Amino acid sequence: MATGLTLESYLKNNSSVKAARKKLDAANKKLKTAQSALNSSRYAGADVIKNIQTQLNTAQSEYDQAQEIASKLETEATDYFKKNYQEITSTSAKGSLKELEAALPKAKSQVEAQAIQKSIDEAKAKIENPQPYVEPPVKKVKSKSNGTTGTGDITESINTDLDAQIANARQFLFDLKEPGRKQLAQTLKDAGFPVKVEGKFPNDTLLNYYVNSLKSVKSQNETNKDVEGYVPVKWDSYVADLIKFGTGEETKLDDPFGTQQIYNKSTAEGVIDNLFQTILKRDASQSEIDSLFKELRTEQNKLSSMSKGTYKMVNGRKVLVKEEGLDPRVFLENKIKELPAYKESLAAKSEQNKLSLASTALANGYDLERDFGTQLPNWLDAINKGESISKFQSTIRNSARLALPEAVRNSIDPNEDLTTSFATYISNFAKTFGMPVNQVSLSKIIPMATNEKGFVPIYDFEKKKRQLAEWDLTPDARTETANVVSTVLKDFGFKG
Repeated sequence: MATGLTLESYLKNNSSVKAARKKLDAANKKLKTAQSALNSSRYAGADVIKNIQTQLNTAQSEYDQAQEIASKLETEATDYFKKNYQEITSTSAKGSLKELEAALPKAKSQVEAQAIQKSIDEAKAKIENPQPYVEPPVKKVKSKSNGTTGTGDITESINTDLDAQIANARQFLFDLKEPGRKQLAQTLKDAGFPVKVEGKFPNDTLLNYYVNSLKSVKSQNETNKDVEGYVPVKWDSYVADLIKFGTGEETKLDDPFGTQQIYNKSTAEGVIDNLFQTILKRDASQSEIDSLFKELRTEQNKLSSMSKGTYKMVNGRKVLVKEEGLDPRVFLENKIKELPAYKESLAAKSEQNKLSLASTALANGYDLERDFGTQLPNWLDAINKGESISKFQSTIRNSARLALPEAVRNSIDPNEDLTTSFATYISNFAKTFGMPVNQVSLSKIIPMATNEKGFVPIYDFEKKKRQLAEWDLTPDARTETANVVSTVLKDFGFKG
């Protein structure tokens, strides 16, 4: 059945907005982690707290920046959607029409055929007479005071109060005094939290479970804020519900259920093409799509592919225990990796990775096959399975540094090859002995270019170079010898 295109679905599938929301979510998690670390560090040393505060400031800055970018992109995408709504919905309807017309001859009953035909008529109407964008009505829910307020506004207000309670939790426990702390501990225990009923202070166990209960309320409100009819709750109501469930009052659990995910041809084609781009860096052919779709459809129709859900009570809470069924992407990914094309691609990748490792080895004075031949197969296998090639390039570089004096080793960038570090000396040596730079042996350069204090000055390198037996055969040596002879002859008067 064709479905209407909404602003929400358009934003959800917009690549720029999706990427921005993903970054915002990651920044939000990082910020919450930093906030949690700070809340737990009240008895830590000043240096630790200062370090955590620095991390929190950085996380807050990253979150603010991500939020600004996401908001900007959502606003731009929203404006574009509203201005071009007729064109966008018409294009979407054309895609749906093509899919529906292909499905009509395959209808299994008269009722299904009529439903598909109705959707076809609706799609054609949208194409022929696209309607301008109309703002959808804002959903409202009744507040406890019988007024009408947006659920999001109520949630935000209550969760702001919960944040304040979380931040002030330790002071709150202190102010309660011993009888009050005992009462709070008893309340939490009745609600299913494993708290020992006592009134001592400080009491980190009581503090942690009290804070966790506040966070659970906030999480429940946040998760359900878009559910129509849901009324956000405060801590007292939340705990009261937990106690009610935990007192033995009968609670009917929902019956077990199952869900079966079955892709149509269009959805499967999109997933298959995406996986081919990711794994093989090319589009899937039509025959590959047809073959994989057939295998996927057969597997998805099996009962063993069904996801199963069962409810049970845990510490007074109704908990959904979900057993996941078939993951279509994983199934298709495994099938693609069984294709000859993948094995050929894997061989090509291995050869390219081998060349990269050989280049790194050569740049650090090694021969890959000679010096790392026994480790190489395991390296290439690990890289093919997702390990970064940089890990093994670092292994080669670190091995080459072991023979260097500590002062030299510490002054070289960990990601830099030795041919780069010793480039000045290598170039000098190559010029003197009339040979290509890539033929200069690092094993000959390193002893002349270093000492225990670090890299030697170039004039010291020149002195050591002149001590080599082969230096006498160089043009520099012959020129120097001729100059010495000329000077001696002048000194004895044999030459004017």
